[in-house]
Amino acid sequence: RLVVPEDDQISVSLVFYPIDEKTEILKYCIRVHHDGKLLDVLMALSRVLHSDETGEPLTTNQQASGDDKSDDGEVDEEFEHLLLERAQTMAVVDMRDGYIFKIAPNTWALPDLQNKDTGELPLL
Repeated sequence: RLVVPEDDQISVSLVFYPIDEKTEILKYCIRVHHDGKLLDVLMALSRVLHSDETGEPLTTNQQASGDDKSDDGEVDEEFEHLLLERAQTMAVVDMRDGYIFKIAPNTWALPDLQNKDTGELPLL
């Protein structure tokens, strides 16, 4: 009998609308811990956007867990601060009929946003 480790991460789909109108709108799928908050999603998106802009590849651990450890195991605090600042300039909004219906606080827990029947998260 093979024991399969439980996956404690979920995929979150979101659409990124940059402030610069010349930049194209992109859809991303981010993996975060299932018991995280919206800020965790925005931090993961910041990490991916940074990688897209700089061309620096993310390791599998960085993509999945947001692990920004250097080769000696130290967390790169300056990089984390940069990502946090960028994440704090973003917002998760509920769009309806072409208008912003509401802005979701970054402290909202992901389990509270999940569909109770299917366990899926709405497109953010």
